[in-house]
Amino acid sequence: MNTRFLTAAVLAALASRPIHAQEPVEAAQGKLGVELAAIGTGLELSFAELDELLLWRHGRSPEGQGALLEYNKLRLLDKLGAEAGLEVTRADLNKGWEEFDEQVKASGMEGGARAYLAEQGVDPQTFREYLRLGILHERLTRRALGITADAPLTGEQQTMWLEDVIRKRRYEEQTHPWEGGIVATCGDLVITRDEFLGHLREQLPSDEVEDACYELLLEKSIRRRLPDVSDEALARGVQEELERRRRATEANPKFKGARYEQLLGAQGLSLESLARDPSVRVAALAQIWISRTYEEDDLREVYTAERNFFDGLFGEAVEIFAILQKAALFKNEYNPRTFDEASAALTELRGRIETLDDFKRLALTHSEDEETNEEGGRIGFVTRGALKIPEPIRGAAFGTLAESPGSVKGRVLGPLRLSNGVVLVCLGGRRPAPKWATMKNNVHRELRRRFLDETLHPDSVATWLDK
Repeated sequence: MNTRFLTAAVLAALASRPIHAQEPVEAAQGKLGVELAAIGTGLELSFAELDELLLWRHGRSPEGQGALLEYNKLRLLDKLGAEAGLEVTRADLNKGWEEFDEQVKASGMEGGARAYLAEQGVDPQTFREYLRLGILHERLTRRALGITADAPLTGEQQTMWLEDVIRKRRYEEQTHPWEGGIVATCGDLVITRDEFLGHLREQLPSDEVEDACYELLLEKSIRRRLPDVSDEALARGVQEELERRRRATEANPKFKGARYEQLLGAQGLSLESLARDPSVRVAALAQIWISRTYEEDDLREVYTAERNFFDGLFGEAVEIFAILQKAALFKNEYNPRTFDEASAALTELRGRIETLDDFKRLALTHSEDEETNEEGGRIGFVTRGALKIPEPIRGAAFGTLAESPGSVKGRVLGPLRLSNGVVLVCLGGRRPAPKWATMKNNVHRELRRRFLDETLHPDSVATWLDK
């Protein structure tokens, strides 16, 4: 959806706005949404605490850098408009709104602009502000390039003009974490730390902000539960957690031998930022609690008592490849084929498969699962209780394993009907259940998860974003 005024920096900024609740909830004596960002089980989180985390977690990330550049453009447009003596009147805004409303209705949305903005989670007043900046952007570009009001003007022209202005005014970012209070300058335009943090908080997706609130409150809740853990002990635990993450990351062939610090830097992170991050600190605290509570014999008792659970998640596994054909009960513009048509197509395809290599080759051109088709349909090693894998696939695979004590490599199963289509499955290698040294780590990890969940359940946390 577009209107002729919403171009370049303005359109980009508006399009990136996440869906947030428009009104804060009433809680904690009316402080939530005013002084507090979140509350939970007698705990309070201030906006200052939240913003400090967002600064370290996202301030130098690609998303944070994009938000900073767009914020600079929006602020600069406002300043350039004032310098040029340009004013966007109420009549201008009303005209722009009417044009946008007509475009929305022409697209088929009967409720027009208000219905569209409500669906996108954008407040109409916020939209009008972006509309005002969009009009300024167009008029400033026309004036600078000598283009009359009735002549065509492209978004590319507006973008190039504004970027040229930014270059001439020498946009410069200051050193993160901006302890001097200034994030960036563009000529005499100054973006302060507080201004940027407010903008960053608004631009980040709601679920990421809510996760940050939960993790900060979770750390507080654990510290309340473990008051005798000193800052020095926590610091040691954090360093041990970072070393565990370093070893796991650098051992992963996916990263092709890259150093941990290099991978963090690509995300705008550092060892210093991670040491401050509640996700790392919470993991360290959970490790401390488990180490205090469970000896190895205790871990064995837990495993024995819940063996079906642990073996289901972490036990014997089989490598699975799949060719998915999307389907539904009836064909329409969104569903290319019926379940019966997909099943018939995959039955024909099965007749052309003699080996696992045949299956992988056909998956490249016939599977409609974008996550796996380029890898020959490989899903990976799947355990009996892997809940992310549809039960029809797990059931067929482990039923075959039970019937075939020997090799099942290359065994083709299906077609199997799923909720979103029909799938042909091919089995690869078998992986036996891990020995106790490995299973112990799985039990340990599950107990840490349970500890965190019982310390502060996510459902007990309310943020200012909640409706």
